[in-house]
Amino acid sequence: MTLEPEAADSTIDLTPSPRILEMIAEVDLDIYQCLAELIDNSFDELQRAREEDPSQEYRVDVSIPTQASASRASEIIMSDTGRGMSQDQMRTALRAGSSGNSMFGSLGLFGMGFNVATARLGQITEVRTGRAGDDTWSIATIDLAAMQRQDTFTVPLHHEPKDRSEHGTVITVSTLKPDIVAKLQRPSEVTKTKRMLGRIYSFILRDPKRHTFSGSEIAGGLGLPLYLNGNPVKPVLPCIWDPERTVTYRGQDVTAVQVIDVPLTDAYACMTCGHWHANPRDECVLCGSTQVVQRERQIKGWLGIQRYNHNSDFGISFLRHGRAITYQDKDLFQWLDEDTPTAEYPVEIGGGRIVGEIHLDHAPVNFRKTDFAKDQVAWTVMRDRVRGEGPLRPQKAQELGMPANESPLARLFNAFRRNDPGLKNLVPGNGKAALHELARKWAEEFRKEVPGYETDQKWYDAAKQHDDIVNGVHDPAAEGEAESDWLAEEGLEHLDTDHDTSRDDAPDGEGPDESRPPSPPETVEERFARYLASARPLSDLEGKVRVGPQNLTLRAYVTSGVSFSPDDGGSEHFVLRAPSGETQLYVAEESPLVSEFGWDPADAAVVYAVPYLMRLYDLGGTQEEVLHDVIGQFPDRRIDPATIRDRGTTLLGDIREGVLDVVRSEPPAFWSSLRPESRTAAEDNARAARPDLNWEEAISDGSFAAYLTASGVEDVLRAKPEALLDGKVFTSTYATWSDQKDAQVDRLAGLLQDLRRVTASGATHDAREIARFSLSLDLLRRELVQ
Repeated sequence: MTLEPEAADSTIDLTPSPRILEMIAEVDLDIYQCLAELIDNSFDELQRAREEDPSQEYRVDVSIPTQASASRASEIIMSDTGRGMSQDQMRTALRAGSSGNSMFGSLGLFGMGFNVATARLGQITEVRTGRAGDDTWSIATIDLAAMQRQDTFTVPLHHEPKDRSEHGTVITVSTLKPDIVAKLQRPSEVTKTKRMLGRIYSFILRDPKRHTFSGSEIAGGLGLPLYLNGNPVKPVLPCIWDPERTVTYRGQDVTAVQVIDVPLTDAYACMTCGHWHANPRDECVLCGSTQVVQRERQIKGWLGIQRYNHNSDFGISFLRHGRAITYQDKDLFQWLDEDTPTAEYPVEIGGGRIVGEIHLDHAPVNFRKTDFAKDQVAWTVMRDRVRGEGPLRPQKAQELGMPANESPLARLFNAFRRNDPGLKNLVPGNGKAALHELARKWAEEFRKEVPGYETDQKWYDAAKQHDDIVNGVHDPAAEGEAESDWLAEEGLEHLDTDHDTSRDDAPDGEGPDESRPPSPPETVEERFARYLASARPLSDLEGKVRVGPQNLTLRAYVTSGVSFSPDDGGSEHFVLRAPSGETQLYVAEESPLVSEFGWDPADAAVVYAVPYLMRLYDLGGTQEEVLHDVIGQFPDRRIDPATIRDRGTTLLGDIREGVLDVVRSEPPAFWSSLRPESRTAAEDNARAARPDLNWEEAISDGSFAAYLTASGVEDVLRAKPEALLDGKVFTSTYATWSDQKDAQVDRLAGLLQDLRRVTASGATHDAREIARFSLSLDLLRRELVQ
């Protein structure tokens, strides 16, 4: 049988129409995402170039139209000072669906990602590239409209002369898409693009030699520069506590930064499609490529505690070759119970503060580089090593009969999950409450690279100040020494009243030199230097404040043992000064409002200051209106019933964990110690939390203690104080006392009664009660063994 000519063997050209690029480009990529596709390739090249010749200056420049200039005739330009490409390299790089880069070891995959990104931005793309030593630039122009008319992917390539020393690549996109122009005409688009690029490339942009902040030595960076419209793109720096800071959890010191370094066994990666093979192969089982290469695999990075908490500004970034694929990801904060995710963090009102960067250079990502392939083994292994298999919550693990989670994330979760003020949790405070809002404002100054905010010292001092106020710490000798040192550094030794300089030159046994002229009177600067030397800052009254039409920077201090001069326009208890750029308030600890009536120094400072501020800035209205307006700008000073109830609930949970360990040693005896109403309340709590729980088993094995109310804990304390005190659950001593045993129990029981009132369902309290409860919770938290 003879075949017809049409049926004879032949080939079919499956080269797609150029229209496919425009169709793919209809995917709603944002402008910064398109630019990132181009920047990825440039950073790949710059890293390789720097390895060859570290003496050269390398940078990437991006230019996009601003709001006023954006039109279809505008251009988007990206250039780098890399080595440039040869003509063959350029041909491979620009071919749709292929790539000059391998699946591993590179940020960018030039081919399709490049074509889609440029097609999303505009109709025409010109690529100009050249190497040092070449006489010409190689220039390719990709015109999608022309390619569609000709129905071909073939694009013209021409050359222009250049200086032999010039090198690099320039990409110019023109005839911009209408919706891209509309975005660029928004006032905030350039700012948004710059901010997002700073997030994506934070690690690559960070220069360890220049960006020195708490934890910078662990966070690291590559120090490659990126410019947008001539201005440097600044990396979003992690605002974390110093790795040397620690808190104690269950008798162990837990550092505020956990280093992640998990070496994995080598595997064999297909450099074409990215599939991993456990054993060596001649070709990939998925795509048939012969480019299967043995590669190292490692999980590295860090987890840390941010210096402030936030409802959304926290989480872990996952990076591939230094580029953030996901930013502030919260996946690891969920526990997968039979594949059903349960959010475990944050556990308190006010948000979270666990952050981190995990490098997964070996893990595959999706085409748009917006996420890792979380269904792949590489992600699962990382999750188990960094987060652990079980719940982060110890009590939940105990309920399920699982071992305690000892992963790096679990260590941070358990040691730092509380937002209570003080060094125990590394949270700034004012002696009464946490200064969450102020800590966030300080973080804004950190992001702006304002001097004095690079390290965590300001946050640490405020946390310590809280503890000092609560504990009544006052060391006049140390303060005097600090004052003397400070005055000496400022050249004001003559203000040191503890150092009688009039006798320095006198022989032994003689008095002061009567011929020496008297010291000149204090200047204004010297007086306020003296006030400052004997003052501590009122951190919760620091920051930018609006007073009437004026915006000013406020700094407030409380002094001790200082006499204010009447020349300063205040009183013997208060002075106010407004030098250029800020307003300084000083209130004396000896003020009757503070020393006799027990006012908080910050409250006294504002009350004293308002009349002076009204005169200083010629404000209208009443003093009451101005007072409310000023103090209302410091949200940390508000007394919030929801926050105090949440603090009480989480504190009760911690106490239950400690009691649970004790009760399990002799469940029947402890169950018998409970009053009938406490037993009923525990059973109600258990039924609400776990309807499937076998309550009889919970009584017999002691797990009923996980559902005790504060009154139930008090019952156990009064019946068996020796089981809970002396460092077992609470730090108060018991066994060594003879006639003070009952007093120790009564004091702790009183705090537990306040805890009961705080956590009572539907209970309402006025501001004075809440202030008292806040203090009780602080004291009870200090009693709890960590």
